[in-house]
Amino acid sequence: WRGGAAACPAAGGDPRLSGVPYLPPGWAFVLEFLIEVVVLRKFLLEYTLEAEHFSPLDVEYHTTRWTKLGCLFAVGSIVDTGVFLVCRAPVRLTFVFRTGLVFLLPSVKRLFFSIFSRRVMAEFLSVAIFFIGTMVFFAFMGVTLFQYDTAVVYTIGEEVVAANKGLDTFGHATYTMFVGGVTGEFMDCFLPSAMAHHAAGLLWMFYLLLTQVLLKNLVMDTLISQYLKCAEEESDLHTRVKATGMRTVFLLLCGGAEDGEREVSAEDFAAFVGRLRASPRW
Repeated sequence: WRGGAAACPAAGGDPRLSGVPYLPPGWAFVLEFLIEVVVLRKFLLEYTLEAEHFSPLDVEYHTTRWTKLGCLFAVGSIVDTGVFLVCRAPVRLTFVFRTGLVFLLPSVKRLFFSIFSRRVMAEFLSVAIFFIGTMVFFAFMGVTLFQYDTAVVYTIGEEVVAANKGLDTFGHATYTMFVGGVTGEFMDCFLPSAMAHHAAGLLWMFYLLLTQVLLKNLVMDTLISQYLKCAEEESDLHTRVKATGMRTVFLLLCGGAEDGEREVSAEDFAAFVGRLRASPRW
């Protein structure tokens, strides 16, 4: 390990790592390459297992297209590392390959497809459409009321702030409504017009009540509730599949005996448990 206060080995370089220890670039490069090789070997083993044992039975244990995509990302990452070693290219594409590898993680894929499923998106869009419609409607009202009001309200340093700041065109007003309705910067969005016309504060208060309190929370609640419902259904499906698999394995161990004679010998059960414990996913 190299101390964080040490200068970068590159000529004239200084990483300024605030005292955080780090690996020297050479060792970091070797470690990066070894990790990439391990990732590639993992996907190659999955593909070999699928091709030799499951494909002849017309069974898909690992999704082949994901395995091939993982091999592509792993090889691309290794090639990118090698090109950088030889050419010292200022731009690397490793972020593309590593992002792809992250999205191939089972938990990430499950989360992605649970959120972006057709049913969740349908429920989400049905509520979001009212949210967007409210923004567009109030943007139209803001342009109609304040488009030509160029009176100076206050100044910030050398910047002169007019009453129609952010409301001079429909495009600017739509952006202002979006920022004010979604983020916490609504004071900066509505303060100029509210200071010029105090009654406008009631209009913006009603808008914030609709967007910040009601519609935004409703959109998020719809998205989360549908995601949890899909996750629960997926968990139930996995439970049923596991139960069916356990019953099938039990019948196979029984050797097809009749219902009244179904039993598994201690030797067969011990052999089954030993093989199960050797499985990398157990």
